[in-house]
Amino acid sequence: MKQKIQNKKLQLLSIPQTARLLNVKRETIEMWLQDPEVPRLFVGRSKQVRLPQKQFFEYLDSRAKDWPQYQ
Repeated sequence: MKQKIQNKKLQLLSIPQTARLLNVKRETIEMWLQDPEVPRLFVGRSKQVRLPQKQFFEYLDSRAKDWPQYQ
């Protein structure tokens, strides 16, 4: 039996959009982006960073559970 594939739109956020959404400074997002495990995409010729919303929030959630480990 074939599974029905749902057409889900991938929500990509810019750095400023992500900062506003989380109510943090842009510099905070840029600091997080120093971690190579942060999910991101590079778009366009200028290779602008976009954060896939679902995967980025899953990443934050997983880090928050073990926060003392990263300090």
